[in-house]
Amino acid sequence: MFGDIIYVISYIFTIYSMYNFMTAFFDEYITPKPVLVLSYILYPVILCTTYLTIDIPLVNLTAGLVAIFILTMNYKSSMKKRIVLDIFITMLFVLIDSIIAVSFGYTGVSPVEQGSYSYPVGYVAIALVVFIASLISKKFKKKNSQENVSAVEWIASITIPISSMYIIIIFLQYISTISKAKTVAGIVVILFINTLVFALYDRLSESNKAKLDSAIFEQEKKFYYEQCQYMQQNEENIRSFRHDMKNHLFTVAENIRTGEYEQAESYIKSMVNDKLYNEKIYSSTGNIAIDSVLNYKLNEAAGKNICINADIKVPSDIVVDPTDITSIVGNLLDNSINAVSELSAENREIIIKLSYDRGRLFIAIQNKFDGAVKISDGRPITKKDTAEHGYGLKNVERTLEKYNGQIEYQHSDGIFKVSAMMYASEKST
Repeated sequence: MFGDIIYVISYIFTIYSMYNFMTAFFDEYITPKPVLVLSYILYPVILCTTYLTIDIPLVNLTAGLVAIFILTMNYKSSMKKRIVLDIFITMLFVLIDSIIAVSFGYTGVSPVEQGSYSYPVGYVAIALVVFIASLISKKFKKKNSQENVSAVEWIASITIPISSMYIIIIFLQYISTISKAKTVAGIVVILFINTLVFALYDRLSESNKAKLDSAIFEQEKKFYYEQCQYMQQNEENIRSFRHDMKNHLFTVAENIRTGEYEQAESYIKSMVNDKLYNEKIYSSTGNIAIDSVLNYKLNEAAGKNICINADIKVPSDIVVDPTDITSIVGNLLDNSINAVSELSAENREIIIKLSYDRGRLFIAIQNKFDGAVKISDGRPITKKDTAEHGYGLKNVERTLEKYNGQIEYQHSDGIFKVSAMMYASEKST
């Protein structure tokens, strides 16, 4: 009776493991949510009912195959992939079951005899090892989707379940001194805590990612809006200039006729600078994301009396997520502008270069600084640094990792330079 209770508890716990496997191998579910939830509830019901009524290892194995296949039907995929995943998870259970049985000296089990296998420690150990495997699968899915997976996540995915397994084994070894009810309650609490910890962590990760994506999206919209404003303003300036061209030419001609050549030259310069180029176009690659963030940020810098030296030579059709390039260039330029804004007028200069060569995008930004800089965790920290600044550089590094990129910071003799490289192919024609 006690072994049956532990078996049921263990397989209820594996619901979350199955969910991890499904989300690791499939991208989206296609059934209504109530059907999805019902199928996950049905999974332990099928297994536990088979075990409690028949309890033949081979039949239990078949029931597991059916239950897992039902779960795969909730997700968008080919039939081949569903069958492969079904067999993979089932064989994983068999492998773990075999290893646990040998480890605890429980051998010689017949696959066709009823009640030939009943070991509470084995049930819990299998559930927790499968749980570890499901967490690792999920982390690999996250890593392959170009999301950063920290070492802490990998360690936690293994150590927390293993620690729980150790505690439960101790519980079961001293069951003679502890009531069975307390033992069951302890096992339930430990397994529940495991599920809760990782479920909450997933929720927090998704929430933070959504907030970051939203912030980058808003930033990108702002850059696009500013770029449209630049284009519209320049078009209006050109129209206005054309409309008044006759009067402008008459004034210039009159200055020349009367010998006022300097006034004529000054008038022509004022027409060009004031009428046509109120907002300078620093980037005209044809790539909307790159042009938008560069023109917006560099005009912002120019508005603060910062001299801009820009050399932008990249193809218009490089394959880079607009939000990613916006985050990288925007954050790096923000840091540069903030640093230069604190300097005297003669030292306010930003040199920026973007180039592309054989599938690699290079970004280099150079500016003077006040000489006070420290390096913390490989990142530059100035005396006027803020948490937001540090977070911006973390975002840059995290985004570059998606493209197998690198970033390097250099500072000497009052000059600060940041160089970044990322892989980005051109669209095939």
